[in-house]
Amino acid sequence: MSILPVIDDLCREAGIGASAATDSSTPPVLDDFSRHYYGLKGRAIPFDPAIIESIKSGEIKTELSIARWDADFADAPFLYALLMRLDILGAAGVRVYFMKEARSSVSCRLGGT
Repeated sequence: MSILPVIDDLCREAGIGASAATDSSTPPVLDDFSRHYYGLKGRAIPFDPAIIESIKSGEIKTELSIARWDADFADAPFLYALLMRLDILGAAGVRVYFMKEARSSVSCRLGGT
């Protein structure tokens, strides 16, 4: 996930720690999973509860969830799975922020013409 070096730099500057739990094409939801070719598919079901337990341990106060939200959320069970996860984290006092993953790489040219 290309945003991780930026988060790492920001945390270092602020003097705070951060943890990352990622897997390609595996958005953070409970009891459901992305059917995308590259995702964990059914193996994702135990992945998120383990992350939630780690977050609920008390050391993590804020979560940044990054995914291609429009890729899987057309179906109601997937949305319900995300809302269940938000209820659990909210009850634990965790702030959750969402970021939409870019669909493709963006390049720019720096300097001269």
